[in-house]
Amino acid sequence: ETLAARTAQAEFSYLGANIRYKETGEIPTNLGIQPYTVVEVNGLKIGIIGLANTSTPSLTNPAHVGALDFTDYAEALHTYVPQARAEGADLIIVPSHICKWELNELANEVADLEIAFFGGGHCHETFTQEAGGAAVLESGAYLLGYTYATLSVNPATDSFTLLDYGIEKNIGGTPHPQVAEIIAHWQALTNDELDVPIGYLEDDIAKRSDEMAALITESWLWAYPAADVAITNWGGMRDRIPAGEITYADIISVMPFENVLIDVTLTGAELEQVLRSGRAIPAIGGLHKDGSQWILNTSGEPLDPNATYRLLVNDFMYAGGDDYEISKYDPEAYNTAINWRQPVIDWILAQESSTSTPLDEAVEALMP
Repeated sequence: ETLAARTAQAEFSYLGANIRYKETGEIPTNLGIQPYTVVEVNGLKIGIIGLANTSTPSLTNPAHVGALDFTDYAEALHTYVPQARAEGADLIIVPSHICKWELNELANEVADLEIAFFGGGHCHETFTQEAGGAAVLESGAYLLGYTYATLSVNPATDSFTLLDYGIEKNIGGTPHPQVAEIIAHWQALTNDELDVPIGYLEDDIAKRSDEMAALITESWLWAYPAADVAITNWGGMRDRIPAGEITYADIISVMPFENVLIDVTLTGAELEQVLRSGRAIPAIGGLHKDGSQWILNTSGEPLDPNATYRLLVNDFMYAGGDDYEISKYDPEAYNTAINWRQPVIDWILAQESSTSTPLDEAVEALMP
């Protein structure tokens, strides 16, 4: 419902040629998603076909996309490029949420479709190259640059010549007045709540660092002592905590998603399987590796494969996000309804840090 509401408000198209309902195989047009659109620019008709990442079910919370399939890229393009051509498209371009290596393979695989331009995303890479006769480009992250391609197009034959492509840096530009006004409006509404100091750091806590991992997972265990171990995915840590006063806004910047904590009961052997099941070893609290053995921080004892333990994990991972297999070991796990940020905030407040007693030492003490 929320997605449908947002697409209805948008003044642009939501495109996903490879998104299908599992049950019917149809594009979810009722959600405002179309496979492609054809627009006219300077007398040329341009077919724009969107592609969503086939890994979306594990990149986002699988519970949110359980009814959808994210199908093969080439198959989708072979279906919809001819349809866009039939609607008069002189040129085909493909914006996508796909990383460089997949995009290069795809461009070569569908070279017969004579697509002019592939735009990449998701991995925040910066690259400009040619593959399968098309410009294959991505401009990186944070709007710090934009890519371009210059084409000579012959509408009579629906053919094109790729003349030039590259990237322009976008550093030090002047903010758009209307955008700046919108940002200022919302900042004014939230600053009183979010800019409240909760602690003090002498040095930064780097994004996705061991210190950040310890701060998050160990604060969960501090707030929920019934659990033995806590894990979270590195990708959920989206920012650093800068030196100086720590505010609520800083913690939200680090952990912007609205996740909650799940209390999972499983054996030591199952826990080891969980730690190996995802895209990478997660950030771990309450447990550390000593040689080949996992050791419980509180007791100093090795993890017993036959003993039962309680694991705290965010609901994204529990649902299968980042390919972690957790729910199968405890399908009826307890949803604590605790927002995953709250223990971090509460632990920082409890340390009563200041310029004279910064938080740094307390964070270091959390690390095994």
